[in-house]
Amino acid sequence: MFRRRVVESGLKVDPGLARDLLKVVQADPVFPGVEARRTTVFASQACEHCGGLHDRTCPRVRRVKFSESGRPVEVEFWPAGEWPADEVLWLADVQESAAAGEGDEQDG
Repeated sequence: MFRRRVVESGLKVDPGLARDLLKVVQADPVFPGVEARRTTVFASQACEHCGGLHDRTCPRVRRVKFSESGRPVEVEFWPAGEWPADEVLWLADVQESAAAGEGDEQDG
């Protein structure tokens, strides 16, 4: 499981979008004949390398080596503290934004 970085994201998310990212959805079955699993929109879109959301290649990845068939065979990561973790939208930041926006909806 991924651990949240100590660094808070420099990205801010609208509370409504945050709630949408936390909605539970059916994920496609991993294999034919296997029951579909339930997950959140965030989890279904999270990066396999850092566990967060970002709009380009993962900033945690320094280098990827591919096989002749195009499959990744080796991934080199930047050392802790040497990659821009504040450019990643973390689950905890989404949860905080969704919770902060709930009071706004009730007031209005």
